[in-house]
Amino acid sequence: MMNGAEEDEPPWWGMLAAGEPDEVRHAFDAARRDVRGTYRPDQVRFARGTGWTGIFILRRECPWDDFATSLRSHLRREVVIVDFGEAPWVSRWVDDRWQLAERSPHAAAEAAGVRVPGPAVGPARPARHAALVEGLSAPQLRERVSKPELVVDGPRGPLLLYNAPELEELADTPGVTTYEMMRYLDTGELRCVICHEGTVAVFPSNLPGVHGELLATIEGETEPRAIARRLGIPEDHLFPDRG
Repeated sequence: MMNGAEEDEPPWWGMLAAGEPDEVRHAFDAARRDVRGTYRPDQVRFARGTGWTGIFILRRECPWDDFATSLRSHLRREVVIVDFGEAPWVSRWVDDRWQLAERSPHAAAEAAGVRVPGPAVGPARPARHAALVEGLSAPQLRERVSKPELVVDGPRGPLLLYNAPELEELADTPGVTTYEMMRYLDTGELRCVICHEGTVAVFPSNLPGVHGELLATIEGETEPRAIARRLGIPEDHLFPDRG
């Protein structure tokens, strides 16, 4: 069920709304009247799921938190925000606010039976991952992850030296802050995501399509190796190519 755009054009962001397409469309139209920066019909796609309807947006200018909140109010059912940018997110309404829930919008859509428009997701780019976890000891962290042998002590706290899916749960732990670093080996680009009790900040600040605060520096540092040193992450792990 498309609205005038090419079927293979991927969305910037979207919402998964519990309900059938007709009632979701009605609530969507009401939300458009509530929130400044409405969408033209050719900028929106609807897709039927299993008891859910996907709404996919082709531009970013509208404040999506406000839009999703208005949609949820009119629909009076669950709404999930899915963001497909460089640092993808899924946000759910918990304790009267939007909170980071997981990091795979495609998986959230699949669970709702909704097909995300656009080309199929390709193979992951080669990357090295590491994370600093402040607020837990190394023994505590080893008890909560699937690869305890890849937990090492760092100068600021324990480090995870792999792409740990447990970071999503750890980031919501009271008193815990996670600094997740990812360095793409094909380009040398560095991404850093800082999570603390549901809040998210992302470096660098020029990333398109990011759900969260954008940071110009990490504690005053902008150079990848300097950031790694600041967080106590071994350089030879993130920079195996010496880039």
